[in-house]
Parts: sequence; structure tokens; C-alpha cells
Amino acid sequence: MFKESEGMSDEEIILAILSEKFAQYSQARNNAPDPEMGNLSPDQVHRLIYTEWESPQCPIQINRDLPVEACETSIFFRATRQFLLSVRDAGGIKATATGNLPRKFVAEMIDVFLDPEEKKTLLRINKVVNETDLFDLHVSRVVCEEAGLIGNYKGKFVLRKKYQHLLEPEKAGELFRHLFITYFQKFNLGYADGISIETHSLQGSIAYTLNCLQKLPDSWQPIKPLPKKILLPAIRAELELSIRDLPYTEIHNVLELRLFRHLSQWGLLEIQYQKGNYVEEAQAIRIFPFFGKVISFAI
Repeated sequence: MFKESEGMSDEEIILAILSEKFAQYSQARNNAPDPEMGNLSPDQVHRLIYTEWESPQCPIQINRDLPVEACETSIFFRATRQFLLSVRDAGGIKATATGNLPRKFVAEMIDVFLDPEEKKTLLRINKVVNETDLFDLHVSRVVCEEAGLIGNYKGKFVLRKKYQHLLEPEKAGELFRHLFITYFQKFNLGYADGISIETHSLQGSIAYTLNCLQKLPDSWQPIKPLPKKILLPAIRAELELSIRDLPYTEIHNVLELRLFRHLSQWGLLEIQYQKGNYVEEAQAIRIFPFFGKVISFAI
């Protein structure tokens, strides 16, 4: 409460009172639930978006105690862990002149990263398979480097000693957490599809979106209404701007491409597709119970 100080002029007193009232109003506003923000307050949204996920104070927490069997429900984790094990067991993999994994090693990874139909398609298109042809492997390698798990030492990809313990089965949860945080906070999700749509703001606010997703019922949810339910108004506006020159593209298409496909690879949700005129189109998503085992919120 404002206390008048001796020697203050009437004008200074009025300004001080107004300043205090404004501060009180701003604090109340920042702490008030906002329907446009999923009934979170601006302060809660700010902490969700700007607190590093590694911080103990972060409102979003990634479980580090998952058993290896649960972790391997994630397609991405299962294949990436096997990639890391192969690098470790080989004592390192010699890099090519262009800094990629050699074809012989890539060939050994095909069955790790692709199912039989995907393998058949890959080998029909490519006479020889380079790292970037097996793009899921390439993404895993890039993410592992971003996470500091592997490095290039004297021309070889090697597993860094400080992380070797994470490949033990009992440490699978810690490896899952480390990869998950790197994947969604540091890796550019747009790199995985190569389509030129600007979505940095979508990835930057992903903690808010995940919080909204975990509140959805565990039944199939139509995709088209989801942008209004799980994206901040400012993010929707930016995405509308980024796709304004792309015919037949709507925000829910971008969500499916840049978020839902990735969450599906991590085993957190399922996407329901329907055959369209030219390609299959995503119609709905369903959140898996695994979502709640991986991610929790303290807001």
C-alpha cells in the first residue's frame, strides 16, 4: 500500500498512487485465467514457454524413470538407441569425406529404421543408399550430435564417454528424456520434412501446446478444430501468415506435418488418415496413455 513520504508534492503523490494501482492491476491481470490461453494466466503461459525444460522449476517435466520397455514404444527412440549401440559396439564409425555415415553402415541400419514395405520402396528408388537417402537415420544422427551423445573424433563418429552409461537398459529413461528435450527444444522440426513453412513460433511455444493436448479426451479428436484449442492466438496468426501463399494448406495441415507426426514417432499419439484425391489426409488424432507417463505439468 502506498505510503506518503514527507516533502512529496501533490503531483508526485498522485503519480505514485497511480503507479501503485497500475502495478496491482498488471499483477492481477497477469495472474488471471484467460480463456484465449487455455484458461491459463499470462504468467503461467510465460513460464511454460520461456523456462528451460532442464530446469527443476520448469512447469513441464519429462519423466527420467521410464523402463526400457516403455521407452521402446517410441519408434524414434528404439531406432536411435540401436544406432547408438551400433556406434558404440563398433568402436566408432569412420565418416565419409562429406562428413556422413558410410554406405556399409547405412545398409546395416536399414532394417533398424524401416519396416519391410518402406525398405522395399527405398531399395527400388535407390541403387545405392547414402545416409541422407535413409533420412530417418540421418535425423537420428543429427539429433544425437545436437544432444552431445556422439561427436566426430579423428574422422570417426564416436559415442562420447560421458554418455555411454545411458545405453544401459536401466538408464533408458534418462536417455529418452535427454533425446526428447533435444528433439523438441533444439532440433529444427522443419528440417525433418524439408518443406519451406516457417514454424519457429510453433516449436517455441510447444510446451503450451503439449499442456493443451494432455487435457484432451483420450478419444479420437478431429484435427480441423484443434488449432483454436491448442495454439495461442498469436501463434495461429503467425501460421496463417506463413501459409497465405500456399493453396490448399490450412493451419491444421501444418500442425499434422510439424507436430503430430513427430509426437507419433515418439509414441505419444496416433494419427487417423483418410485417402484423399491424391494423398492420404489426416482426419483425427488420439492421445495415448503413454503421453501422461512421459510428460507432466506443475503449473
